[in-house]
Amino acid sequence: MPLTLHPCQPPDIPPLFALISRTFAQTAPFLNAIFPAHETPRGRDLGASVLLAELSSDRKARFFKVVDTELGDEGEMVGQACWLLYDGVEDLRAAEEAEGKGLEGDGWVDEEEKAFARWMWGEFMGPRLGAVKGAGGRLLAPEHQRRGVGSMLLRWGTELADQMGIDTVVEATAAGVPVYEKHGFVTEHQMRFDCPERWADRPKPELAFMRRTARK
Repeated sequence: MPLTLHPCQPPDIPPLFALISRTFAQTAPFLNAIFPAHETPRGRDLGASVLLAELSSDRKARFFKVVDTELGDEGEMVGQACWLLYDGVEDLRAAEEAEGKGLEGDGWVDEEEKAFARWMWGEFMGPRLGAVKGAGGRLLAPEHQRRGVGSMLLRWGTELADQMGIDTVVEATAAGVPVYEKHGFVTEHQMRFDCPERWADRPKPELAFMRRTARK
């Protein structure tokens, strides 16, 4: 399976989000909360619009795709990742605010679902903010890794982090932990999603917060 790595362009984002949706299906509580009905055409359009806004913003976001050149006439996207460079706490807060604006749309069935999504987003970003503070303000974080080609996607970011002398953090599923461990990530803690009682019976993400220290 000949694989090639490429930076993403705007036309890549809709199929990229569709890949995210297909990969996780309905098994990822975080994805389901932040991107409601992501398995539907409308949900995928809304999700792609959020990522397109991220790609075109002034944030230091780098989207990558891995293409299997033997699939189809022009190859097929089989994996993707977004690397986010946080240059200081204020940079992270600006990123959090920008992504939070994506929670202002009308994709949720009611205000209760939107409120749950906002709570989930805040809980997800909390450990990352703490890590940026602890790392002296600079950090690199990969998102949305697809495991089949994870090593290729991870190598780009970890090599950049080593060149810059900064740490890398990731929120990993149980299936992803072994992949990240192979690249030097260590689990710092299991993330807690202690929600208000009104949402106590909802599925919560089971994620490990992992860090990789820059190598000299």
